[in-house]
Amino acid sequence: MSGTDEYKAVPDGATAVSAATDPPVADGPGSVEVLLAELDRAVAGLIAGVSAEELTVVGDDRLVGFIGRLEEVRNRLGLVDHEIVHACQSTDLPHRLQLRTVANLLGQVTRIQPGQAHARVRAADTLRAGRSMTGEPLAPTWPRLAAAVASGLVPPVQADIALRCLSRIERLPWTNREAVEIAEAELAAGAVVFPPREFAEIVQRVTDHNDPDGTLADDQLHEATRRVTFYQARDGSWRMEARFTPTVGAQINAVIGPLSKPQHGPDGQDLGSPEERAHDAIADVFARILRAGDAPAAGGVPATVVVTIDYRHLLDDTGYGRLPDGTPIAPSTLLRLACEADIIPVVLGAFGEVLDLGRNHRVANKTQTMALIARDKGCSFPSCGRPAAWCERHHIIGWEIGGLTDLTNLTLLCRYHHQHFQRQGWQCEMIDGLPWWIPPRWIDPDQTPMINNRIKHVEPPLRT
Repeated sequence: MSGTDEYKAVPDGATAVSAATDPPVADGPGSVEVLLAELDRAVAGLIAGVSAEELTVVGDDRLVGFIGRLEEVRNRLGLVDHEIVHACQSTDLPHRLQLRTVANLLGQVTRIQPGQAHARVRAADTLRAGRSMTGEPLAPTWPRLAAAVASGLVPPVQADIALRCLSRIERLPWTNREAVEIAEAELAAGAVVFPPREFAEIVQRVTDHNDPDGTLADDQLHEATRRVTFYQARDGSWRMEARFTPTVGAQINAVIGPLSKPQHGPDGQDLGSPEERAHDAIADVFARILRAGDAPAAGGVPATVVVTIDYRHLLDDTGYGRLPDGTPIAPSTLLRLACEADIIPVVLGAFGEVLDLGRNHRVANKTQTMALIARDKGCSFPSCGRPAAWCERHHIIGWEIGGLTDLTNLTLLCRYHHQHFQRQGWQCEMIDGLPWWIPPRWIDPDQTPMINNRIKHVEPPLRT
C-alpha cells in the first residue's frame, strides 16, 4: 500500500482516513493536541476499517502488503519520540519535575521499561537532525542510519542495537572516521533488510572487524556484571533475575536446551509452553543433583528438606504440610517429593506428636535403583524419551496406603509425568514384572494397557 492509499472499507458512521505521507502541520495554540487528536481518529478509523474489511479474505498479497505498511507506519512514530526527547531536553523539563534524566521522565509518564526509555533518548540524540547556535541545520550523528529509520523500514530495537555498536566502535582509540562510516553504512543497510537473528550476525561481524581484540574486554565486563537475584514472593513462589557470563550461559543452555525440547503425550497433547518446559528442565537438573548426593552439606549433613504435616491431612490429601519457613505444601506434592532422597516428611498426630519420621526406608536404595534403570531404561510412561538419569522413583501403590519400596512396586518417571499422570487420569499397573500404563477412557474407551517401547516390544496383555 502506498502512502496515499485510502482505506475505503469504513462502516456507517465512521470517518474515512487518508494516510498521507506528509500530513499538514496545524498552526496556532494547541496544534500539537489537534494533530494528536487527528491521529487518534485516524487509528480509530483504521481499526474500524480493517474490522469491516475482514482481513481473512483480502488475499495473500494484499494482507502481506498491509502488514508491512502498517509496521512502517508504526516504526516512523519513533520520529515523534525524537522530537519529544529534544523538547524535554531543551526545556529542562526533567529537572523542573525533580527527575534526574529524560529517560526517568519517559519511564514515569509512559510506564515503559528503563531500557526502552534510554533507547529512545539514544535515538533522539544521534538520529535527529538539529540546528546550531546560529540556526544552521546540523545533520544527525549517524545520517545513513537516520535515513533508514525515517523510512520506517527499521524496527526501533534494531536501530538501538546498531547505535550501541557504532558507539562502541567510535570509542576505540585506533578507529578513524572512514572505518566508522563504513560500519554505519553496513549496519544501516543490514537493519533495513535482515530480521533480528541475521542482523545480529552482521553486528557481530562489524564489531569483530573493528575490534578484533575486544573479547578480553568483553569477558571482563561480563564478569563484572554477573549476578543472580533469587527471592521468595508473598504467594510462596520463587522469582529469579539473572545475568550470566557467556560461558556460564552456554553451559546452562547446553543442559537446559535438550531437557526443554517440545514433548507430546500419547494423545498428541503438547506438554507445556517453552517457558514451562524451561522451568521443568531446571527442576530436573536440581532434582538430579539432590538424588546424586552432590548437594553441599548444611550443618554437617547433606542438604535436606524437612516438611511437617498432620497425619489426617496426609491420608486424606487435604490441608497442607509446612516447610521450615512456613511455606505451605500440598500432601500430594509432598508424597511425590518423598520418593526422592533428602525429603523427610515428619508426620504429626492430633496433639502435635511425631508419629513417623520418613527416612531412607521410603527411598529405593542404590541396588534397587540400578535394577530400575536396567528394567525401565528411563521414564516408563508411554512414548516418553527421558533417560534414567533425569527420572525419579515412583511408588505404584502409594506409600501412604501401604505400598512397599520393592521393585515390584516401583518405576521410573520423569518429573513431568510424575507430577501430572494422575490428574490426567492415567494409572500404572505391574503386569508380568513390567510397568504398564492404563490410559483414561477419554483417550481409549477400552483402556488397553500401554508400555514404553523402550522397555519391551510386546503385545498388550489381557486384563482380567
